[in-house]
This record gives sequence, structure tokens and C-alpha cells, in this order.
Amino acid sequence: MLEKEIKVLLSQSEFCRLLESFEWEEPFQQINYYYGSKDYIDDSVTVRIRECMGYKLQVKIPHNSFESLHVKQEFEESVDGVCCVITKQHLETLTNCKFTVDKILHGKLVTTRRIFRKYPGLELAMDINQYLDKTDYELEIEFQEEYPIELIRKLEKMNLRFNKSIKGKKSRFFERLNSMAIEDRSGICI
Repeated sequence: MLEKEIKVLLSQSEFCRLLESFEWEEPFQQINYYYGSKDYIDDSVTVRIRECMGYKLQVKIPHNSFESLHVKQEFEESVDGVCCVITKQHLETLTNCKFTVDKILHGKLVTTRRIFRKYPGLELAMDINQYLDKTDYELEIEFQEEYPIELIRKLEKMNLRFNKSIKGKKSRFFERLNSMAIEDRSGICI
């Protein structure tokens, strides 16, 4: 499946303002467990198990990216739970792509998500993400057909900007993990 989404990192005040501007569904929680190489290197492929009413192994391979727009090929399958290692053979079978190493579990990111579904063919999601002693706020617009220009214009009138390159949750998680590992190795933070 091809996933097309626009991502915007929000301040807490922007998050609260958007919360009052749309009729959101009840919030729910999902947990992403992120996998990578043993040296914390963040590559472009996302490998995670998502816990939300069951468990799904999800692999996202970048297709295209420009500023806040992210397009990825997504593969997923139901799994029994969270494991410590996902073998490269398993990933190759799921995606029909080549992987060079097994992926190991590095940690989790907990998202409290609210959804707004009143526009045909697209979904707005407002997220509070908590990971590695950090909290951030994010708006995601997932769409299937044409770029949602009318909605973008409406949100721009609310002073949101869509012309910045935004890292996804996985990249922000690994960036934080890497910075914590560097602090730990330097003796600054134990």
C-alpha cells in the first residue's frame, strides 16, 4: 500500500488551538516499538511493531519526500506481540526487498491520537508523542488521492506552515536515542 501523508510538528499552543478548531473523535493510545541495527543508526526504512487493538509488524520504505510531504510503500502483517529481534529473512519475505541485517528492538514511542474524518479521502490525526523523556506534538494529514490543497489553505490561515522538512516519528525517536547514547558515552549524562 502506498501511504501519502503530510506532517507538521506543532507547539503545545498550536496543538491546543487545533484541538478546539475541529470535532475530533475520542483519543486513543497506540505504541510503536522501533527496530534498527545494533549501533542505533537510523536508516530510511521504518521497521516497527504497532500495538493498538492487537499487534502489527509494519515496514515503511520511502518512495518520495518533499518538505512536509512523505510518501512511503507500507507493508504490514499481524503478529502475536513484541519481540526482541526481527530477522532479515522475515522482513525480506514480507516486503520482497533486500535487508542486510536483523533488526533489534530499541524502544518505544507512545502516541495519544485524535482523528478527524469529515473530509472525503483523507484523515487528520493529532498526536501527542512521548518517547525517551521527550514529548512532542504533531499533525498528520493522510490522503489517498489528490493533494488536499483546500485543507492546507485553511490550516495555513491558522498560521501552520507546510514548507519545512519534517522528520517522522521513527527518525525523531532514533535522533533522540542517538543523542542520549552520545551523552552517555561522554560522561555528561549517566
